[in-house]
Amino acid sequence: MRICIPTQDDRERDAIASEHFGSAPFYTIYDSEMKSYHTVNNADRGHHHGSCSPMKVLHQENINVALCRGLGQRALQKLQEAGIRIFQSLEANVQANIESFLRNELTEFTMENSCHTHNCHS
Repeated sequence: MRICIPTQDDRERDAIASEHFGSAPFYTIYDSEMKSYHTVNNADRGHHHGSCSPMKVLHQENINVALCRGLGQRALQKLQEAGIRIFQSLEANVQANIESFLRNELTEFTMENSCHTHNCHS
């Protein structure tokens, strides 16, 4: 399984989780089979609200799951259309979020609990 977490920095397992999916400077990818991490730069982060395209960055990463603090309905829809399940992260860093996910402690995002504005979870 390949898990994506939007992050503020590129310190892989120690990276700080970003507050919002599309505006994250980086995406940290965890491969559960290989037990490895790598970071991808989000070149699309300077967008207007509602016009981000996370799949531009993630389409080649074969992501199965994304963990994030918040994301808008359009991003949720695009990820779901790509077959990616999205769960709300609760922890500050990547490693803690991965551990919470693997213990089934995170709630899956739906249209009803996704963000309607950039400040919905702050």
